[in-house]
Amino acid sequence: GWYMFGKEFSYKIIVTNSGNVPAKNLVVTEEMSQELKDAVVSGSEHFSIPEGIRTSLGQPVTVRADGMKVTIDRLLPKDSVTFDFVVKVKEIQAALNVLEGIDNVVRVTGEYENDQGGTVESKKIPTDEDDWDNDKINLIKPKVSISKLADRTTGVVLKDGRYEGTKSSGWYAPEAVVTYRVIVRNYGNVDLRELSVKDTMSDELKAAIQPGSQQFLIPEGMMTDQGNPVDIKVISGTELLIQSLKKGDSVTFSYQVTLKKNPEKGYEGLDNVIQVNGYYETPKGDVGEIPEDEDDYDNDRINVIHSRISISKLANRTTGAELKDGRYEGTKTPGWYDFGETVVY
Repeated sequence: GWYMFGKEFSYKIIVTNSGNVPAKNLVVTEEMSQELKDAVVSGSEHFSIPEGIRTSLGQPVTVRADGMKVTIDRLLPKDSVTFDFVVKVKEIQAALNVLEGIDNVVRVTGEYENDQGGTVESKKIPTDEDDWDNDKINLIKPKVSISKLADRTTGVVLKDGRYEGTKSSGWYAPEAVVTYRVIVRNYGNVDLRELSVKDTMSDELKAAIQPGSQQFLIPEGMMTDQGNPVDIKVISGTELLIQSLKKGDSVTFSYQVTLKKNPEKGYEGLDNVIQVNGYYETPKGDVGEIPEDEDDYDNDRINVIHSRISISKLANRTTGAELKDGRYEGTKTPGWYDFGETVVY
């Protein structure tokens, strides 16, 4: 079965006397594999014994838990007793090498009563293949990442679907088209579905682009990076939906904006954030929401060239104006000069 990180689950254990003589002093021992020990919260593992427990035939029975062992005082032939072994899986941030087929073994040993004409002897129950059992579990680790990079940004390299390094924003002239490369990657161990991708521009970037120019570029017959067909529905200029993405696969597409012809002012570090969220589906068809983490979003910044030049002029006796940022502000009051005097501007 499939189990989620951070959750508690239990193994059902049934000890049965399948012989024809009473069994006693039974010892049940849990043997967790190293992979299971790594996956569970240390100290969370315990046996759960119901209060007033009875056997399947309704007989009173003494069952005591002590760490990873349980003792059962006596079981009649064809009778059985049932209890649970409980563990809690670590949080999803845990770094685990093994996520699937994590094994857990349980064993039972004990004695049987041998009636020798009124004299009852206790002998060790011979071991065979029925003295132990195991079960394996799979841990659900749904992980999705998204990355975004403008076509003139430098300083980073793509590694495992994410950009590493320090992004250095590129420069764009007015009316230029900015193309962002977007990669959505499923790096968990289950398939993903209904992935919603949303783009959010900063107010400064919104002011710098031509209204309505933002768009996702999804070519017809698009395939994933592993060559699988992918169904992508563009909802608006800032949102799209990826219907499904298999584990280990990714999909790459573009996002575009067109800058204005005459930007109102110089723009640097104009930010654009993209985010993804959605659902996972286990091989058995169970569906859940993908937990959020820092890989669910990415951003990139651009710079817009704003080339302007100014000139200012003031005669040396003009008053009423103040120089600010290279221009005179206020009302200029012309000065008076006699004929023959030199005027300096």
